Amino acid sequence: YGRGAGFIGITRSVAQKRRRRSGRTRMEWTLAFLVFIATLAVIVPKLMLDTGQWSAEEMYTRMDESEDAVRSIPRRLKRFVDEDILGAKPSPVAPVVARARPAKRPAAPEKALPPFEPEKHLARTIELPGTPSALAFLLDGKFIATGLNDGTVNLWNADTGESVQALSGKTKNPGLLTASPDGKWLAYVGADNAITLWNAAEEKQMQPLRGHTDTINAMVFSADGKWLISADDDAAVIMWDVEGGAQLRTLKARASVLALAMAPNGRLLAAADAAGGIQSWEMPNGGELLYTPAQREAVTALAYSPDGRWLVSGGHGGFLKVLRVGLERDDRTFTGAPEMIHAVTFSHDGKWLILGGLRDVIEIRDAQTGNVGARLDGHAAIVRALAVSGDGRAIASADDDNKVRLWR
Repeated sequence: YGRGAGFIGITRSVAQKRRRRSGRTRMEWTLAFLVFIATLAVIVPKLMLDTGQWSAEEMYTRMDESEDAVRSIPRRLKRFVDEDILGAKPSPVAPVVARARPAKRPAAPEKALPPFEPEKHLARTIELPGTPSALAFLLDGKFIATGLNDGTVNLWNADTGESVQALSGKTKNPGLLTASPDGKWLAYVGADNAITLWNAAEEKQMQPLRGHTDTINAMVFSADGKWLISADDDAAVIMWDVEGGAQLRTLKARASVLALAMAPNGRLLAAADAAGGIQSWEMPNGGELLYTPAQREAVTALAYSPDGRWLVSGGHGGFLKVLRVGLERDDRTFTGAPEMIHAVTFSHDGKWLILGGLRDVIEIRDAQTGNVGARLDGHAAIVRALAVSGDGRAIASADDDNKVRLWR
């Protein structure tokens, strides 16, 4: 029936089926695939560079190879069409020429370092005026800097064992210190949680770095010596500009930080904390990458291998583990370590671990197997700190007997 006068008629409405939405077109799938490939092309090289799997030169070489491969596709298709379908021998392909870059000034050849020799002998003993808490080599191993529990920082001649200079007097904080990898900078903690930078090459003291409000437990320089990273009991991690003294960035750890390590490429920072975890950030932007619960007790020592592919960690309960940096997993846990590890580091060739702790001996272990290659006996008390010279020829170790022993 309809509106208005008269009979309009009767109709039957036929229910129309709801049209189903068609799937994505081939073009849409192709576009999504290309976006996915482009994303991988950006993320994978950056990840390989950040984790130390590739160097910058290797990344550029692979980018050139990929670009040349893409450019050669039309030429290869033309060859396929032009070739005899009966299998005639194809004409030789012209070699692909890599994209030319501006010529770089050739770098001066680096002097090859000798392999690290684990067997060393006691060469000298230095008497300290107090209990040591830290030590470091300076200026190619010519000097040894020591920090004592009363905050005193002193400089010693490594060859003669004579005192050279007192850099800091007594403070309320233990004498925490660290040296840049090239041995030109020394950073030590003074009064009021201020950090003093001392230019060893110029014998010049810089203005104190102020920013921490709690006791500083750990410090580390970047490989190029441009940055200093410090961490305190309040889980504050601060990045400093060494030359200018400016505070560049402040990070927040998940627990009180006890040890720091910076990857040789300067892109990764690792922190070991009192809760037994290891936290890592991408540098210099400070983005958090990973937090790994390593064990239930505190992790007190950290160090990257010279190639940046391994991170060794040590702590309470005889904990000693080498972690693989990057996507591959090849972590190794070693047994038989001291009940508490105070210091651990790699040899300059990355083949050995040098560690000291709750024993009166320094252990030198194979970095791959964990087997003990040598033990340096001679301490009369537990080892609190150790340092290795840049060429690996000397090891300095300090114990609770108020002595520094130099091994060569």
